Amino acid sequence: MMRYTVDRIIENIAVLEDENKKTENVPLNTLPPLVREGNVLFKDSNGNFVIDADTEAARRQKAQSLIDKLFKK
Repeated sequence: MMRYTVDRIIENIAVLEDENKKTENVPLNTLPPLVREGNVLFKDSNGNFVIDADTEAARRQKAQSLIDKLFKK
């Protein structure tokens, strides 16, 4: 399953980056309400974008772990 990260939002367009670093411009109104930069999305079986909260949480935890290692006293 392909995942997309919301790279940026410009007016009514969201720029999504896929796992292969390719970008795609998508109308903001085709995404879930309250979507924001940094959200991870996937397409469900109907072709609708859905926020992937589990993947987001795992990425945040990994990033925090790396930060903690960098600044370990």
